[in-house]
Parts: sequence; structure tokens; C-alpha cells
Amino acid sequence: MNIFKSSIVLLTTTSLLAVAGEKIDQTLPIGDVTSVEVENLRGKIKIVGQSVDSVHVVGELDDEAEGFTFEQNGSVMLIKVEMPRHLENNWSRQETNLEITLPKNVNVSFSGVSSDIVLSELDADASVGTVSGNVAIKNISKRLEVSSVSGDIDAHQIGNLTHLSSVSGNIDTSGASGSLFVKSVSGDIEAKSTAPIVEAKNVSGEMVLSLNSVEDLMMSTVSGDIDADLSLDNNGQIKLSSVSGDFHLNFLNDVQAIFRLRASAGGDLINRLTSVKAKEDKYGPSSRLSFETGNASSRVSGSTVSGNIVLTHK
Repeated sequence: MNIFKSSIVLLTTTSLLAVAGEKIDQTLPIGDVTSVEVENLRGKIKIVGQSVDSVHVVGELDDEAEGFTFEQNGSVMLIKVEMPRHLENNWSRQETNLEITLPKNVNVSFSGVSSDIVLSELDADASVGTVSGNVAIKNISKRLEVSSVSGDIDAHQIGNLTHLSSVSGNIDTSGASGSLFVKSVSGDIEAKSTAPIVEAKNVSGEMVLSLNSVEDLMMSTVSGDIDADLSLDNNGQIKLSSVSGDFHLNFLNDVQAIFRLRASAGGDLINRLTSVKAKEDKYGPSSRLSFETGNASSRVSGSTVSGNIVLTHK
């Protein structure tokens, strides 16, 4: 009996050790699964939606992987690379590299640390969270939420409700058609969008926005500069806020709005839409710019401490 127990322990240990660097080629039927969750510490994961009725995983595991989970639990399918708590600092190691194909209409979530993620071709919701890995997204038709600390985010041809957030990584996005929310601390943001509702925030990074007709636009910065090309719909609104960062708003249409702008500590308010000039307050360094264009059906309001706000027409 003791010999039998010893054999079982030996076989189990051998199986666990064999997982490290193992090649994977596994398939499970989608059944009644509505969402797929993927977890990977480091390496690269590629997820592609296709017209299929199964989930297929192919590739190679990390040299230090301790296990691989690929299983269904109710309506959720889990794909997870098990890693040790403490990793060896070995630059020659093979990191996980997996490609996952799944049905287009299944929701997908991914979490990682230093794992890059490529995600495309989904007619479903998707969420991605990573620390230092880069994120590349394309053709996601529904809700999309992406957060990163230092990794870059590239998201194109995305859905009707999109949230993109980074700390020091850059964000490059295009194709959002519903609502777009982008936020960064020190990373730069470049966004091209037809979304009518847009919110863009940063602290010290630069932002370049190319927007179509917006109904509701909110932009805020601390010390970063924001350049925006846009059209403002009738009955729409724009709200601006900065400390020392500059705004340059370039209107692509004959904007018809009430403008109310204020600088409280010496920032310049420059109006190139009409002949109205900013007026300095009688006491202190603050100034105000108030005027109207067309039927004044929309509203543009903003404040800055020491930054500049420039209004132009293309």
C-alpha cells in the first residue's frame, strides 16, 4: 500500500513538472457558455472571434508554468495559466504564447500582469486588465473596457460604449461610435471618433482628438495640452477644465453656441471665431470671455487657472 501511494505521488509530480513549456492544442464545445475568462501572468495571448461553436486553444506555456486550466463552470469557461508565486529572473525563458479562437458572440474578459493581449472580431462585450502588457483591440462591436498601468492601448473599430484607461501608457483609438471615455495620467492620447458622447481626461500627457459631431464633450487636464478638431451639435454642450494645460478647440462647423470661459491666474482666452475679446477683471489676474454665435442653441463653458484656451474655426 505504501508503494502504491508513492507511485501516485511520483506520477502527479511528474505531470505538474511536464506542464512547464508544454505545447497546448485543446478544444471544448461552447455549449451554453456565455463568457470566456482568460488569465495569464506574462507572455502573449491572442483571442479571435470566429463563426465556430467551440473554443480552441493552441500554443506553448511558460517555462515556469505549474499548471493549465481549461474548463467550463456553468455559463463561464476558464482558461488560466498557473504560475508560481515567486518567479526566477531568467531572461532566456520561454513565456506563454497562446492563440484562442472562440465564437464571435461570446463575452470575453482577460487579466494579466506583463502579458500582451491581442483581441479582435467580437460581436460581444470585452474587458481587459493588465499592468505592463500592451493591448491591441480591433472590431469589438459592443461594450469594451480596457485598463493598463504602463502598457500601451491600441483600440480601433470599437463598439458603442468604450472605456479606455492608462496610467503611463499611451492610448491610440479610432472608430468608437457610441460613447467614448478615455483617461490617462502621464501617457499621451490620440483619439478619432464619431461618438456623440466623449469624455477625455489626463494629468500631464498630451491629447489629440479628432471628433465628428458631438452632443456632450467633457475634457479636463492638469498640465497636459489638448488639441481637438470637432463639430458641435445643436443643443449640445462642451465643458473644459485645466490647471496649467492649454486647450485648442478647432470647430469644423459653424458652431452656434453660448461661450462662457474663465482664466483665474493669467491664462489667455483667445477667440478667433468672432471679434469679441476677453476682458480682464478689475482686480487680480483673472479674465473672462463671453459671447454667442448663431442661434446660441448649444453651450461651451470652461475654466483654467493659468493655461490658455484658443477657439478657432477650420
